[in-house]
Amino acid sequence: GYIADYPEGVRENGGQYTHGAIWLMLAYFKQGMLHKAFNLLNSLNPVQRLSDKKLNELYKGEPYVLPADIYSLGNLAGHMGWSWYTGSASWYYTAVVYMFGINISQDTLTIKPHLLDEMDGSKIAFIHQGANCKIEYHKSDSFCIAINGTRYLGIDTVKLESGRSYLIDVYFP
Repeated sequence: GYIADYPEGVRENGGQYTHGAIWLMLAYFKQGMLHKAFNLLNSLNPVQRLSDKKLNELYKGEPYVLPADIYSLGNLAGHMGWSWYTGSASWYYTAVVYMFGINISQDTLTIKPHLLDEMDGSKIAFIHQGANCKIEYHKSDSFCIAINGTRYLGIDTVKLESGRSYLIDVYFP
């Protein structure tokens, strides 16, 4: 099909196809292969490409846009493509939300993180249907959550109410 029309090393024909790489990252998270998932997460981050002058010159992309692909061969190796025409950013966002274990269904927040020890101290803030949520993650011996200063063992869900603020501390093993 059309994939054969691309030169070798471009897009799905041997380049870094970002959608596929993110789907692999999600599979790593779901299999508990956190180091592999986190390494892939970092390597796909466009800011990493721009932190090195040579990579930046090859990349030719914006630090705030996740491209659909990065060429892998020839004089265009390292050059990004399809920066504004891709759903890769939404898949990357999905993977990050999964990593932090955030799942919202109507008015119920469930938290089941998939974090490395180095993620201790990470913070997320969002508003969902008028509920203001601030979550901080802490490395611990066991899992529990604290909601507005009160610790709860054996639960991983929070019922969210519009107009309320929630300071949620997540202790993860």
